[in-house]
Amino acid sequence: MLNSSTRNPIRFATLSLLALSAFAQSCACDEVYINRVQRNLQVSLDPDEVQETLICKDDEGNEFAARECSVDFGEIGINYQSLRTIHLANIGTPNIEVYRAEVTGDSPLFDQIELLGDSVDATENPVVLQNGQATAVRVLVDPQVEWEAGDWIGNLHIYTNAENTDVALLDEDCLAANVPAPCARTEIALSAWPRDLGNVEIVVVAEVGSDIFETGICNFGAVGIPDEQSGAEGGEGRCKLRVRNNGDRDAMVTSLALVIPQDERSECGSSCSFGTYCTAASSCTEGPFSSFWEANNSGYSLGDECDSDSPCALGEFCAFDADSATSYCSGEAPASAQPIFRLQREVDVSEANPLVIESGREVVVTILFKPGSLAKYAGAIRFKGNLPTPGGVLHRPMVGIGHNAPVARPEVKTIDGSANFRRNDDGDPQAAPLSTVTITGENSTGLGGARITDYEWSLDERYGASIPEGSGVRLRSDSNMETDLIYGTNTPGLDSAGVYNVALRVKDERGVWSSWAVLAIDSKPDSAIHVELTWDHPTADVDLHLLRAGEPTNYGSDQDCYYLNCNTARNSGRPRLSWGPDGEADDPRLDLDDVNGFGPENINIVEPEVPQDYLIGVYYYRADGGGAQRATVATIRVYIGGRLEYEESALLEDTQAWWEPAIIMWGEANPILARRRLEPRPPN
Repeated sequence: MLNSSTRNPIRFATLSLLALSAFAQSCACDEVYINRVQRNLQVSLDPDEVQETLICKDDEGNEFAARECSVDFGEIGINYQSLRTIHLANIGTPNIEVYRAEVTGDSPLFDQIELLGDSVDATENPVVLQNGQATAVRVLVDPQVEWEAGDWIGNLHIYTNAENTDVALLDEDCLAANVPAPCARTEIALSAWPRDLGNVEIVVVAEVGSDIFETGICNFGAVGIPDEQSGAEGGEGRCKLRVRNNGDRDAMVTSLALVIPQDERSECGSSCSFGTYCTAASSCTEGPFSSFWEANNSGYSLGDECDSDSPCALGEFCAFDADSATSYCSGEAPASAQPIFRLQREVDVSEANPLVIESGREVVVTILFKPGSLAKYAGAIRFKGNLPTPGGVLHRPMVGIGHNAPVARPEVKTIDGSANFRRNDDGDPQAAPLSTVTITGENSTGLGGARITDYEWSLDERYGASIPEGSGVRLRSDSNMETDLIYGTNTPGLDSAGVYNVALRVKDERGVWSSWAVLAIDSKPDSAIHVELTWDHPTADVDLHLLRAGEPTNYGSDQDCYYLNCNTARNSGRPRLSWGPDGEADDPRLDLDDVNGFGPENINIVEPEVPQDYLIGVYYYRADGGGAQRATVATIRVYIGGRLEYEESALLEDTQAWWEPAIIMWGEANPILARRRLEPRPPN
């Protein structure tokens, strides 16, 4: 039986004793007339299956009733099973006994209707409903032939001792129906529209890392648990579930959830919805739905084997174990800060907003697994819709193991080939732009002395990593213990100023991954003036200029630092322009000339002349050869003493465009003067 406090609420009405009627209250006599409290039955549909649950009316039009009932299954595909759960609730004060439910009729679909539930044949042991309790009859229609739209396919007769039903039977009629007398019958008309709607064929494949599970089981393997002593947050498994429709008809998924399936239990009637479980209080209860087996010295203590013929003890699940391909009895996992299993993105799916999987197409659902303790966990993902399964319900198991995790420790090994490097005020390694940086995970450790076998580096923001805007830095290798940061055509180094966050996780010899750990590297210019140019065109060549004296007419002269006369890569790293009296310290140098898209290009002056003005210029030299896309957005960043002091962007619509974003007035208290001048051609 179902305790109403643990389900989606069904509107139960309770009748009470009525005192004097209006007539009796007005008379002067001492007589009191009391209406006898009736056995009132309410018949409704399961709100988990349909939106409109009220299917009956009484003589006064009251829909919370047990007479004039009908259920329309609507459109059903041939060879597709459709399920409706009919709740039988006691909304009166005396107990109601439910004796039997049967289908009658002479339609061609009569033998294609099946009943499930505790009250289908309870003549010898009636289901007793106290006030506020309910049981259920499940009607399963499996049509094999087409039928007229919305036509009658049979009648469901429910025999009880309720007093608000369609027919109160004579005692001899009760005995003829093989139920105790006195009895009554509620008649529910069943209708449907079975027709050929095509075929939905669902294939589910699970991907966990490089492992492919053709059965659709998300087997996460061993994943690290949080460890307070080491500060490890624990790992997180990820399963991509590819759901493909190989049929010739669109699949319509109307419900998608992570649950623990459980067979019906007589202690809770047959009305526990999918995903709730029957507890020792004989009530259907929701939970985190992560069945688990605890670890001991011998491994994981699997429960008794179970199946539909051998159910588990009250309060346990029959959970599938992917390793042994067997189901075992298991208790519910303890609640944690977040679910053990969860969807990476919640999917808003309903009858009104179904998830459509077109014929020949697939959808991908990503499931995450984050264990909380040393245990083996099991769960399931449940799809419901017009699927070729009983009740249109399809579920695929999930299993994962909580294990002691290793600890990833990403570190900088060398900067510009030296193990002695600067650190900023936060203790992070500090390097100038274009410095070469080698990083290592050699000091990562496995708990209990476990050996580290695999390394995975990443610059993906999902794992806490990042690179400065405009940077094209990448990893030379993402799977070695030691690797370098590179840019361009495999050039070692950091191409831009800013903070680089590099993530690392490691796997030990037991096959357990650590959580992601992040290393911050601060790229800070060491020149007094550092000007950086980037752009968003993938193949265009945009050039950075710095013009002495702030004079545009110096364009292309020896008073203009640009790729042709100022590129240190062409002059053994030394400046070629002599701009001031202090040797090379006040001479400009172009550290990088990028000719194949994005940049950056950098110009530096270690110790500028005082006073002196420097005009920043940007020239759109070349677009891609195809000419399909020519416009690009260029961005200038100016660092003074290692700090970003100015940033500006402009749209360069075509080649030959000339942009003057700012002037640096060295020696002034506020040295940067915004100019924002854009011309179709450069000066001169």
